[in-house]
Amino acid sequence: MCAIMGFSKKTLPKEAIGAYFDRTLSRGPDMSRIIETPSGYLCFHRLAIMGLTEAGMQPFQLGDDFVVCNGEIYSFRAIKRQLEEKGYSFHSGSDCELLLPLYREYGVNMFGMLKGEFAVILFDRASGAFIAARDSAGSRPLYYGQDDAGNTVFASEAESLMGLCRRVLPFPPGCYYRDGRFVRYNDSVGAA
Repeated sequence: MCAIMGFSKKTLPKEAIGAYFDRTLSRGPDMSRIIETPSGYLCFHRLAIMGLTEAGMQPFQLGDDFVVCNGEIYSFRAIKRQLEEKGYSFHSGSDCELLLPLYREYGVNMFGMLKGEFAVILFDRASGAFIAARDSAGSRPLYYGQDDAGNTVFASEAESLMGLCRRVLPFPPGCYYRDGRFVRYNDSVGAA
């Protein structure tokens, strides 16, 4: 089980967010990384299960877009082959590496296409948006809250948000979050 965290704005310096994120270090003791995006941060504690080389370390990057995922995508081999036929190449054996190419092809409709357990935080450079999503069954944990400055923060565990956000809530299963609102993604499949 890995740990993810995402800050949609830079209301805290990078050095300050480690204290909150490291509360979940036991979920991913193999390697840790915090990256700065133009508007916020993405954090990842890795428990290496698939893509065991360092190439499988997250956040994954495609162009100027980034993603972190705690999950298991069941049909990733078939999806990966389809994406390779479209010209995408992959550098690890990780199932989560296909998320950014899939997003490029299908946008937020991709969440309804995924079979598996997942909690995802994605940064879309073109729009500047942070997009988070959780699997339909809610198998992988994800929580969210807002800090005093109105920054939306996402985390694998509620304890990472304690003392940072006034109110911590479970992320609703089967939804994605974008531009301040939740959308049930199974209802959005096929939409433009």
